[in-house]
Amino acid sequence: MKKSLYVIIRDDLETIAHKAVQAGHAVAQFVLDFPQDDWNNNYLIYVVVENEEKLKFWRMKVQDQSMNFSSFSEPDLGNEMTALACYSNNDKIFSKLKLLKS
Repeated sequence: MKKSLYVIIRDDLETIAHKAVQAGHAVAQFVLDFPQDDWNNNYLIYVVVENEEKLKFWRMKVQDQSMNFSSFSEPDLGNEMTALACYSNNDKIFSKLKLLKS
């Protein structure tokens, strides 16, 4: 069964570079939090949500689904949550989210 690492990023961050850095932090935190997981770097999907409120909604949603996830909060933004990485074999749950675009 295909498993993907979804990275959900706030679209209200100023630049594509800022979004990419925050996504990287979330992926790094996931690898630290779940070193035993069998994600093998094959499927990495970046998607966006409008703002921190929507990101918090998704954190609750994946938590309710008992998915392994890690979130990242940026110290330079007052510890606002900026991205989360979630390991899933259920692509349908994320199907309505937009892909990150440059």
